[in-house]
Amino acid sequence: MYCKSLIVPEVEFNKYYKHLIRKVEAFPYSITFTIRDLIEVEIWDAIPKGIKLAIGRQFYSQVKNRAIENIDIIGYGAARTMRYSKKTP
Repeated sequence: MYCKSLIVPEVEFNKYYKHLIRKVEAFPYSITFTIRDLIEVEIWDAIPKGIKLAIGRQFYSQVKNRAIENIDIIGYGAARTMRYSKKTP
């Protein structure tokens, strides 16, 4: 976390990551999505590229390691963006 905080401001990262998690929780089940699909265009466009990449890596890592249990990794979609699906309860 220390190295990441040198590159990506931690406060900004946490703000956008928490926003992503809220969007995932509200997203419907069994529909595939990318992180970009969940965040509003005006917010996404305002996020610096380094933070976008860090958010993507963190989300993927947490889903892969089952820290976020209700999401499945589908695989790469268009433009090599990772696709996910929310499991039904």
